[in-house]
Amino acid sequence: MEVIVVLVAGLVIAVSALVVRCQGLAAELSAMTARFKGYMDHGPFLAFMKDADGRYVYENRMLVEHIKRVRPGTTSCIGRTDRELFATTEQQAYVSNDRRVIQGGVPLRFDETSVDADGVVRYWSTVKFSCSDERGNRFLAGISVDVTETSLAKGNAQANEDRYRLAIEAGRMGTLTMDLKTQMLDTSSLFAVLHGRPPTKTRLSLTESLAEVHPDDQEAIVEAVHAALRDRAPSRIVYRVVKPDGSISWIELIGQVYVDDDGHPAIVRGMGFDVTERQVALEELTRRKALLRRLIEVQESERQMLCHELHDGMMQYVIGASMQLQVAQGSAESADQGQRIATALACLSRGIAEGRQVIRGVRSAVLDDLGLSAGIHDLVDQMSAFGIMVEVSLFSELDAIPQELCTTVYRLVQEALTNVRRHADTDRATIRIERTPGGLCVTVSDLGKGFDVEKVRHHGFGVVGMIERVRLAGGACEITSQPGRGSSVTARLSIPDGELSGVPMTALRCDASARSE
Repeated sequence: MEVIVVLVAGLVIAVSALVVRCQGLAAELSAMTARFKGYMDHGPFLAFMKDADGRYVYENRMLVEHIKRVRPGTTSCIGRTDRELFATTEQQAYVSNDRRVIQGGVPLRFDETSVDADGVVRYWSTVKFSCSDERGNRFLAGISVDVTETSLAKGNAQANEDRYRLAIEAGRMGTLTMDLKTQMLDTSSLFAVLHGRPPTKTRLSLTESLAEVHPDDQEAIVEAVHAALRDRAPSRIVYRVVKPDGSISWIELIGQVYVDDDGHPAIVRGMGFDVTERQVALEELTRRKALLRRLIEVQESERQMLCHELHDGMMQYVIGASMQLQVAQGSAESADQGQRIATALACLSRGIAEGRQVIRGVRSAVLDDLGLSAGIHDLVDQMSAFGIMVEVSLFSELDAIPQELCTTVYRLVQEALTNVRRHADTDRATIRIERTPGGLCVTVSDLGKGFDVEKVRHHGFGVVGMIERVRLAGGACEITSQPGRGSSVTARLSIPDGELSGVPMTALRCDASARSE
């Protein structure tokens, strides 16, 4: 009997210990379950589990919040399938991915998307894997991380990269990168072609690349690289490339130095493009400008020579003949002879006056001897002889402008006034020469009948001459007019720094009608 009691007591103790242990295990399991749930509900991801029929059997808090955004009013996805919760395109992708995991039996990662009810597209990086419970039931589990911001940033970066490449290709621009430590260049295929290399030869040394450059330009490139390293600023250089067939191309290269983490120059990145056509056009333009400038110089020289020939040659003979006739007039043998001599003297007098007017118009001695202000007032006096009154406004130190601009301004005003006299059908005009920051503004205007500017621009030599003369002097000439509303010629001429230092920007007005009287 005592043995039985001992056995029962031992059994009770064992059972009690087992119960205590089970309770401890249960508590520990409960704590573990709580920790797992807390982690799953507060983790930055969606967690889910589906049974063999695709119905959700587990969801974490983030998944519930996601479902609410996708399908407002839905508070849980437990017992539902993707077909009940998501749009057709999305649920088809989810089901297809689930099937691949179940059939393959290995975890797989997918890039998936979802669309909120308000149209916001979200991007997910999802890992799915299969598992079984103790009864052998198959389940599919997964975790999805929201990568929307990363995907959008990646998409924007790719779009920018695509736009960059499109711009590069459209602009026929080649790119290069030079490692300053190794002095090795990596170029794009197009840059290789620009330098006359096969498109596959994109890696070479700086020495090899310089060998492709015209010998006269190699030193300039080296200096440009040194300047870029010194100033750490973008540099631009135009140089020539001698291609294997002997032809020469012009390349414009824009480069920038980039530093490493320690602030030391590490690499140079550049972009080059073919400017051969531009350089050829520029050289041709320079040649034509030089030719035109020479023609104007020759024209001025010929005018001066013509003035001397007229004044010292023909005019002297005419004046001499006039003097001889004046002497002969006093000893005329008859009244008829005296009348003939008087008529001849009148013709010679008119010829002398017109000759002097021609000489005065071709080359102004006043301009040469007294300066630009006096020359312009002389033009005004000439206009008054044709009954045209010109109002003049000049800045007080006009004669201080560089000598080479005096002829340009004088010829511009002369041609403009000539057009007024011949075509404007008016008896009044205005000349205004103003001092502007860095230069002059010359304006000759009238209120005459006006004209078609485009028609005259293409067919009027005088207008073309004004424009080209001003352009060759480094300025710009604008002609405006409307039929019935007069016309205006405005030239803006630049003056090198220091040429007019200290000259005030004040004006001196002079009424031409008072002068002519």
